[in-house]
Amino acid sequence: MLKLLVIIGKEKGSENNAGFQEYLAEYLSNSFDVDIDVLTFSSKSLAYRAIIIVKHTLKLLPRVNNYDIIFSTSFLTVALLAFIKKLAHRRFKPVLITIDIGTLRIRDFFARILFHVLDLDKRICLSRIQKRKLIQVMRVSEKRVMFVPLGLQVQEDSKRLSKITTKKYIFSAGRYGRDFGTLISAIEDLRIPTVLVMGKDPFRDKSLQEIPSLPNVTIYYEIPYEEYLSLLRSSTFVVLPLRYTQYPIGQTVLLDAMANGKAIIVTSIPAILDYVAGNFKDVVLVKPYDTEELRKHIEYLIENPKYIRKLEHVSRQRFSRKFTSFEMAKRIKEVLER
Repeated sequence: MLKLLVIIGKEKGSENNAGFQEYLAEYLSNSFDVDIDVLTFSSKSLAYRAIIIVKHTLKLLPRVNNYDIIFSTSFLTVALLAFIKKLAHRRFKPVLITIDIGTLRIRDFFARILFHVLDLDKRICLSRIQKRKLIQVMRVSEKRVMFVPLGLQVQEDSKRLSKITTKKYIFSAGRYGRDFGTLISAIEDLRIPTVLVMGKDPFRDKSLQEIPSLPNVTIYYEIPYEEYLSLLRSSTFVVLPLRYTQYPIGQTVLLDAMANGKAIIVTSIPAILDYVAGNFKDVVLVKPYDTEELRKHIEYLIENPKYIRKLEHVSRQRFSRKFTSFEMAKRIKEVLER
């Protein structure tokens, strides 16, 4: 029987991602001939997280060879284990697999270290363009890189969602790679209220500091996940403005909106195209940094509530078919079986 260790790092503001990891462990234990141990830790800050990870990793070392596979979304944990594996050479037996949950924390430099300096065995990417870049630019073997779309837990069923009272405001949220400056410029002359939920991020749109506060814009920082979901569910529709990048960003908020049956306007970047049908079938796609196009589509949705209802229905259906935790767990199971 295969012996698997799943390491779950719970970060503030990423409750749905941590919930998926717990679901994955449960799914694999019920549907796969595998013996699973789960190691969970919580973190409040990067420094605190590093201390906790080192502490847990050192405790793990005496029994590390009891496992066939170690799977984790914690980059710091995997990097430390990969370093130990490099030093131990053949005395370190488990296959190391990591998946990056929707952030920019693994850039080219770190990817090169993990694959070419340390002994990372496999990496799951959340976008096809990221996989192609690792294979073509960084010369990583195709066998070591897999694309698996992100999946999230279903928070509410359709009947309960239909009973939520919709209020007249636009909702937008995110921590990494957001282009809130373009959104604010697009709505500056519109009267519709807008709610922004932002996390602490050194890459946050600095242009916000240069734009005077608008009476129709309310900004929340680092609010609890349930409060974020409540604001999302009650909005008229969701706008997800993203900076152009080849890294996977925006999927978590996109899928949260789809799971809760919201109409969505989202920037067309490569990673997002792995999750939407496009052509206005399930979401409205706009070009990066195009204020006029974004304003035009916001005004169109405001003036066409029937189109909003259509997008809501289609986005919820697409999420249920392709992007639930169950679907992602099935794909990860296939990766583990290879």
